[in-house]
Amino acid sequence: AGAPGGTAEDPVARARAAAEAAKLELEAAKLRAEAEEMQRTMAKERRVTRARQLLNACGIDNCYGEDLDRQTGAAARDLESVTAEMLREKLGEVVGVTLTEEQTRELMAACRPGQADVPSLGFQDLSSVEFDATLDRFTREAQLAKQKANAEAAARNAELAAQRQARERGGRTEVVYTPGEVNDDRELPTRLLSVLAYLLPLLDGLQFGRPLVQFVPALMPIFAFLAVPNAVLDAIPFGQLIVFFAMSIASSNKELPRLLRLNLQQGIYLDIALFLPSITFQLFGLISGGGGKVPPEIGIGVFVLLVLAIAYSVVTTLLGQDPDGVPGISKMAKDRVDRDL
Repeated sequence: AGAPGGTAEDPVARARAAAEAAKLELEAAKLRAEAEEMQRTMAKERRVTRARQLLNACGIDNCYGEDLDRQTGAAARDLESVTAEMLREKLGEVVGVTLTEEQTRELMAACRPGQADVPSLGFQDLSSVEFDATLDRFTREAQLAKQKANAEAAARNAELAAQRQARERGGRTEVVYTPGEVNDDRELPTRLLSVLAYLLPLLDGLQFGRPLVQFVPALMPIFAFLAVPNAVLDAIPFGQLIVFFAMSIASSNKELPRLLRLNLQQGIYLDIALFLPSITFQLFGLISGGGGKVPPEIGIGVFVLLVLAIAYSVVTTLLGQDPDGVPGISKMAKDRVDRDL
């Protein structure tokens, strides 16, 4: 006999709930498998495309949009292989990374384990997973060196600015300025120009936000749009460093509107803050012998915090107010700008 009050239906309800949960799990597993397969296909196409470019099968701008079989055939019909010297030159043109002779030998040896001397690499070598993994490691090491150089340059710039300010004060204990001496222009052109200061940290932060596209595919058009200025900046030698120093110099120009200078300085500090997670994990990876990559979960968290800080700063600036609500960073930026007055 069933229990009173209709509780005899509970096992049926539980069975239905379990079946629905199992169905959802199967659908989730299917979606994960499809995503993984798509990633593998895209990775293979990327390796094949790069191999074609390294073998001069086509130009960088017209190697995309063709099917995989045509890519393989085109690569095979061009150069059969590249030597170490040719590989170094082509990697600089195609990938934008400059390898040392020792790194080039290690890269070639990774494609053919156990072979003492590898005189050249063919299409299969250049499109292999081993080539891709080794090149990716060298690229990360180059990025780490670039980030450390940027951080050191920023520290030197800040130190020189502090020394210059100390010399300008020349022992004066207090300086009083009247409001009329401060350029406090907050007109629309100034506000629009001020929000552009956050483009540099946003572009530098894209590396942390890319895994977010897997969870929110609707963000893909935004990332694709931001990839254009990012590519332009990367195409310029030391482009990011040039923009960084230009922003730093402009933020110290007393003739510019204070609102613009404040946003420039805040954008600089946000960009510097992005170096911390990358340097921390990459240094740890070099010490421990691991990959040194920032975990996707932490990277997404860093990107979300960055976007929130930028969104707040942009909205506040467009309203004609000081964006002084970002914890820590806003105070440093405001103190720096007001100290220059």
